[in-house]
Amino acid sequence: MTDDLINAAANSMFSPNGPTVNPTQAQQQQISHIQSRSTGGPAFPVASYQGLTMRDYFAAKAMAVIMPSVVAELQKRSYSEDKVQQLRDAAAGACYGMADAMLKARTE
Repeated sequence: MTDDLINAAANSMFSPNGPTVNPTQAQQQQISHIQSRSTGGPAFPVASYQGLTMRDYFAAKAMAVIMPSVVAELQKRSYSEDKVQQLRDAAAGACYGMADAMLKARTE
């Protein structure tokens, strides 16, 4: 039921004929709550703009710690573009992994 509600709300936002479903305020709050569980919700919400999610905010904070190591590794020797991209992907994955762990710790 909840997944159906989220899908209906999402589909209505992108319908070429305009909204086809108008969730009640309670339903909209339920949708927001479900979506925020995986992202931590907005980091700095204001009335008209949700901003970064907590997950993105935590990942950005982790990136500030991880990037010096990545840059130092890249400066050691010349890497192929593929290897550079692998390092970037690994760093991004590590940052979001840390963010996920931080969100999990908040609920324990």
